[in-house]
Amino acid sequence: MGCCQTKSKVPGGKYKLEGVDEDLPEPVREESPRKEITPEALLMSASLAGDVSTVQTLISTGVSPNHRGEKDYTALHNSTRNGHTALVELLVSHKADINAKTNAQNTPLHLAAIFGHAGAGEVLIKAGSELMARNNVGIMPLHAASLGGHAEMGRLLLENGAEVDARDTYWTALHNASRGGHADFVKLMLQHGASPNVRGLEGNTPLHHAALEGHLAVTKLLLDKGGDVNMMNEHKLTALHMAFMGGHHECVKVLMARASEETLRQFNLGKAGREAQ
Repeated sequence: MGCCQTKSKVPGGKYKLEGVDEDLPEPVREESPRKEITPEALLMSASLAGDVSTVQTLISTGVSPNHRGEKDYTALHNSTRNGHTALVELLVSHKADINAKTNAQNTPLHLAAIFGHAGAGEVLIKAGSELMARNNVGIMPLHAASLGGHAEMGRLLLENGAEVDARDTYWTALHNASRGGHADFVKLMLQHGASPNVRGLEGNTPLHHAALEGHLAVTKLLLDKGGDVNMMNEHKLTALHMAFMGGHHECVKVLMARASEETLRQFNLGKAGREAQ
């Protein structure tokens, strides 16, 4: 399907950032075949290590800061991936391409987001990085940050204009954070106006995801901001169904307290059943 999810009646399973995870160059190991040592190879190695002095020297001797290495990574991708903020600043000052894309169409800002390097991300954003750039599976930096629950990175993106309810192939960032149980990120999204009832793949809302995974704090946050326990997905399942299916009793109790009589009747429960909980 191109993305890392499979279509199922329940929004379970681990959602990895396929466009990043499978795009990362292999680490250099001692047993790896020796490659020719060129100035460009030194640039890539130094950028991974955060060696500002060596990178500065190489650029001053004419090595392009936009040289492409394995999987089309640039020195800026490498330094951002590893959180080397000072080196990111240096490369940006030497006109490194802030929106360069890897084979999987990831920009440096994607990498800052997925690894939670807010310092490097801030440098890139101030330099004009595209906030809504999509990789080859449709993921944008805000979605990348939401998968890891990197709230500070998410805050930077939202405060600088990232669209709060934008979708990747299937989900919004709020879906991702809810599924992952990242309460701080969920709170951030809701504070910036994210819809708690936005639908994703097969009609699932963030509350469906939180309930299925048993994330009680996130479930409460969503309910308090208007999350609708009675909303059904395309398979006629509510968040209460999801909590039952996942065996998450505490979530079941919280959801039952907010459920309508009609929803409770699907479980042969009415007001008496609710009060018994």
